Amino acid sequence: MWTYDIMTGQFTWHNENGMRAYTYTTEEFAQRYEPQDFMRLQQTMAELAQKQTRADADEEEEMTLQLKARDVEDDDSEKRDFIIHLSVLRRGKDGRPVTIIGTKKDITEELEHQQQAYEQTMRYWGAFNIPLVGIMLFDKGGYLQNINPRACEMFECDHDEIIAQHVHMENVLDTGNLNLDEVDGYFATQVVDIDRIA
Repeated sequence: MWTYDIMTGQFTWHNENGMRAYTYTTEEFAQRYEPQDFMRLQQTMAELAQKQTRADADEEEEMTLQLKARDVEDDDSEKRDFIIHLSVLRRGKDGRPVTIIGTKKDITEELEHQQQAYEQTMRYWGAFNIPLVGIMLFDKGGYLQNINPRACEMFECDHDEIIAQHVHMENVLDTGNLNLDEVDGYFATQVVDIDRIA
């Protein structure tokens, strides 16, 4: 965490015990951020101080923003993604804020997981909606959960209506002696002669 002295414009970095570890000028502290991110940080702190100066600010307010920064105290040369929480730590005799405290949470890995999940979902939908192959997805109980446009076209059905009918895979596929309770997943391909069954 760090604190910001509004009067002097100095930032103080505190260690895990809350003790002062480093003190930086505004210019020095800004080096860890992209210029536009540091500008957002300054604007948010100014907005927080202004809000908390008003006479009707009877409860402490916290403001949050997401930005990239280098953890120079931990010798991290790469910029990482952080959520920064800002609040007023100390006030002067007149009640005006004099010190703002900032705490941060590293969300780099969380954002990377979200991005990977998004990309995987996009790949899934790209494959699912391929116009050459009809695809039907069933849940672990064997009931239809989704069907792509090509399968709807092949079986001459409406997507929402067929899902609402709660169709079981045994009504569509020959699963033989398959026991769904004993398998983690089941992939099947069935060639359908549309001309023969039409």
